[in-house]
Amino acid sequence: MGKHDGRQAEKTNRDGRCQVDLAIGDTSSASVGVEANATPKACDVARKVAETIEPKPP
Repeated sequence: MGKHDGRQAEKTNRDGRCQVDLAIGDTSSASVGVEANATPKACDVARKVAETIEPKPP
């Protein structure tokens, strides 16, 4: 994802949850977690938010 490494995790213990993590540096990261009525929708929203914030950190 952009210039930062990214990872998406669908929460398998509960439907409708998704998290996208961005590695910002060697010791920093940003996480976007979304809960919706379905996991694919949650992941779509989480990805869009992560793509929006990804260019902002150094």
